[in-house]
Amino acid sequence: MFISRRAKKRLLLVALVALIGGVLYVNLEEVEITVLKGDIFKISNLKEDIVATWTRIPKVYIYSLPPKFNRDILNCVQNEMYPTYCLHLQNGGIGKLLYREGEMGVFHTNQFSLEVILHNQLLQSRYRTMSPEEADIFYIPAYMGILRYCKTPETVTQLQEELFKVIHSMPYLRQGKPHLSALAKIEREQAAHDYPLLQNPNCRNVTYVAIEKDFNQKYRKFLGLENQRIIVAPYPSYVHLYNAKSAPREISSPGLGKRELLMFIAAGVKSNQFRQRVLDQMSHRVTDVSFDQIVDVLKQQKQEMPIGVYLNTVECHTGHANITIGWMQKSVFCLQPPGDSPTRKSFYDSIQSGCIPVIFRFADQNVEYPFQRVLNYTDFTVAIDSARIERQEKIQDILIAIPKEEVKRLHQNVLKVARMLQYNVIESGTSDQPRSYKDALDMIMEEVQHMFNS
Repeated sequence: MFISRRAKKRLLLVALVALIGGVLYVNLEEVEITVLKGDIFKISNLKEDIVATWTRIPKVYIYSLPPKFNRDILNCVQNEMYPTYCLHLQNGGIGKLLYREGEMGVFHTNQFSLEVILHNQLLQSRYRTMSPEEADIFYIPAYMGILRYCKTPETVTQLQEELFKVIHSMPYLRQGKPHLSALAKIEREQAAHDYPLLQNPNCRNVTYVAIEKDFNQKYRKFLGLENQRIIVAPYPSYVHLYNAKSAPREISSPGLGKRELLMFIAAGVKSNQFRQRVLDQMSHRVTDVSFDQIVDVLKQQKQEMPIGVYLNTVECHTGHANITIGWMQKSVFCLQPPGDSPTRKSFYDSIQSGCIPVIFRFADQNVEYPFQRVLNYTDFTVAIDSARIERQEKIQDILIAIPKEEVKRLHQNVLKVARMLQYNVIESGTSDQPRSYKDALDMIMEEVQHMFNS
């Protein structure tokens, strides 16, 4: 399964020759690595990426668990607890289709739906094997994160203990085989005393795919998570793409010339003071009002388009789900201040809309983003030092000062990287077919390969 030393040398030689031409494309049977010179992929990882790759796609065996670990939890969240909690988890976890524009489908996707999405994606993917004996990876499809939204007689601790009894009834975890599972919510919230999901010692033998890994290493150590393996994956966005087999490399999205708004933010009101400072800089605030509607109002009032708009998104209120992407498609920059944690679902909505994400850097936070081992986030995001906002510098002045050519470069790279940061729509008859370009599932599998081959 591993590449021989002689083969490694041959591959590296080919890679260096190809790199001189500006583009590297290495095809190791069905596994591909693409490095673009001066672009969004990190060339510094070239050697590591080539030699640390299986010569075929990894095979994933999905445990068949009793329904109490997934299906019953899903039914509880969708039926018994709705509308108290608005987790729209139908359609394989991506929720109800709201509308479609070409290859882009906009769905009512909840930010905490990763457990359900990843399970269903793997069930219908080319990675799946029905034979545990030929599996490279074992997937545990337990929805222990969204269990938090259910009223059950069993605590998460009790159910987690039962889960590992089921897993240990088979030999594969004891044999040291790679095991994978998902976390619906951010890591910190699933290891705290009020929801100690990750406190079970057996979790250290499982790699979890999560939407956020806690940036504070001292706090992770305090929680006993210093040895917990985490692969950071994208939050599920509203956007999921169709036509995975024949899609072009770049997503289809309005160009800069059609983006009439300099900056936009979709956010709810939080207790986070820094976010409030960002919101206070937006000249217009709207709720449940689309871009087209605001344009009509401005025309009637003979007013110009504002510099910045804040769309107030009320949790579990459906009005904004239909219009958020439309606003972002008309905006050049989408602001992403922290809320309850440093990362946001809106970050990924903006990328799928072709809107350049603006993140805010804090000196005491080293936030890990998905697939940053190979993706260079400085090539498709703008980072502003939080201290500048604390000094009351104007965000619009900072953004206007960016040279036009740099804005163009950032926008083009957003379109290039977008596919890798979303979960494709599952289409019938395509599960065993390679995709034209990687989506988030493919990128997750490459991260698993790297983790267990390094």
